[in-house]
Amino acid sequence: MHYHNARFNATREKLFDIKKIESLKDLITVPGDLETDRIYRCRVLYQEKIETLEFIPYIEKQIEKIKLIEIPTDFDYAYKWADRIFFAKLLRDYADADEVLMIKNGYITDCTIANVAFFDGSNWLTPSTPLLCGTRRAQLLAKKKIFETEIKTNDLSKYEKLILINTFRDLDEAKAIAIATVK
Repeated sequence: MHYHNARFNATREKLFDIKKIESLKDLITVPGDLETDRIYRCRVLYQEKIETLEFIPYIEKQIEKIKLIEIPTDFDYAYKWADRIFFAKLLRDYADADEVLMIKNGYITDCTIANVAFFDGSNWLTPSTPLLCGTRRAQLLAKKKIFETEIKTNDLSKYEKLILINTFRDLDEAKAIAIATVK
């Protein structure tokens, strides 16, 4: 929650010049009618103030095949926008893969649903050029479980495996994907 709160307040300050710190914990009320045996994503849509709160059942996407793709150099996703049309189009365009690993200006960035970390045999390294600095990524960096570095496309052969990390995907080595499967 700490990292979501930090992103929420930093975004509101940058985009709307709102300096007042708010706590999402105080602003979000979990509905009492949610099924207790399910995991939910809480989707918060806001501008100056929270406009919509949604609780959506979370279904983990199984990732086995990843396609390496170059994206336009002018694409910017520094903030978590509700508009994900660009990502949906990429997944449609590369439907032969479960997920895409995006490259911008020759540097590895993210997948459409997660930041990434690469294992070099000793450490987990995450690109210093993400499209979005995710909350799980920030947490893992702070805990020194992953380390930031520049990763270019031609560096991929230096790594053994990769893992997708986001709010629902921790650094779980059992879910790591062999680099050889990234094409």
